Amino acid sequence: MIGNKTSFKNNAVTRLGESVTLRRRSDTTNSMGGKTAVSNTDLTVNVIFAPIMAKDYKIHSMGLAVPGNMTLYFDDDQDIEEGDIIIRNSEKWSIIAITAEYSGVFHVGVVRNISMVGDRKSTRLNSSHIPLSRMPS
Repeated sequence: MIGNKTSFKNNAVTRLGESVTLRRRSDTTNSMGGKTAVSNTDLTVNVIFAPIMAKDYKIHSMGLAVPGNMTLYFDDDQDIEEGDIIIRNSEKWSIIAITAEYSGVFHVGVVRNISMVGDRKSTRLNSSHIPLSRMPS
């Protein structure tokens, strides 16, 4: 058994987790509130990816337990926010919710694989598509 929160955090996330890139988008606005620039900041963070389990009641109650989503564990001292992108083995994961915070230990979030999201337009019929008419019988 691990004796204190600090050793748990160091063992669970820092030692067992994997090092990934966190990409945060920053918008620069003018005095009128209009965007003047968009930039990305990349950081290295340690996280643990895990499947969403049946016992994750809060995730299920929020409607986030859907195919393609995973649970993400990260250190309490890492500044990870909803909307950040995690880049893991060339796959991109969007943090869609922070579901639990265990102060001084770790946080739990839900991520969605956005590398797999296709172009919606390609799955719909082209608006110029004309259905074939049927010959009268």
